[in-house]
Amino acid sequence: MKSATSLHLGLIALTLVVCAFVPQRDSAVLLVPLGQDADGALARVQRSGGTGIALVGQGRLPGSLVVYPAGPVSVATFLQQGLLPIAAPAFLCSQPRT
Repeated sequence: MKSATSLHLGLIALTLVVCAFVPQRDSAVLLVPLGQDADGALARVQRSGGTGIALVGQGRLPGSLVVYPAGPVSVATFLQQGLLPIAAPAFLCSQPRT
């Protein structure tokens, strides 16, 4: 019985973590390249029918970008282009100001 409860709590925790990082409409998205050039992949997403994407700047991770999608975020479109989209506030993603 304890293992079933632990499994259930683990699934709930996993679901909450996934929901916290799924990109939402009208919020900043951190695009992390998965083995490809982020700039080139972003251009491919825009050409493949991705709605307007406003580039905010570079993210803190190497090659990552912070963007604001103008419409709904299609995680599948970004993944097909070699980018992992993560919901994140822009102030956590951008380079520190000096």
